[in-house]
Amino acid sequence: MLQVYLDDILVHAATYATALNNLHLVFQQIAKANLHLNPAKCSLFCRQTSFLGHVISVLAIPDPFKPFFLDTDASNEGVDAVLSQMGEHGERAVVYYSRALHCLERTYCVTRR
Repeated sequence: MLQVYLDDILVHAATYATALNNLHLVFQQIAKANLHLNPAKCSLFCRQTSFLGHVISVLAIPDPFKPFFLDTDASNEGVDAVLSQMGEHGERAVVYYSRALHCLERTYCVTRR
């Protein structure tokens, strides 16, 4: 439901109604602590966002009772991953992940990236 790192907050949910409820609870706690949000830095109801330098994309609601498949790739520039599941019409992506490698990470062997 909630991931926090310093001044970054990521609120997520499986349904729109749950997302609204989660946001309501988070906003209540922020107000209770007398903190303020910068509207220019807020993104609501996004299927893709950047969090802590990582791009997070949610494409489908996962079914926790079905097996997951994880495909990964690494190059000299970055790393990527796709989490997917089999659906009614074949394999479907649930989440995409990618990020650029830092200079030091580019020196790692490909199996350590």
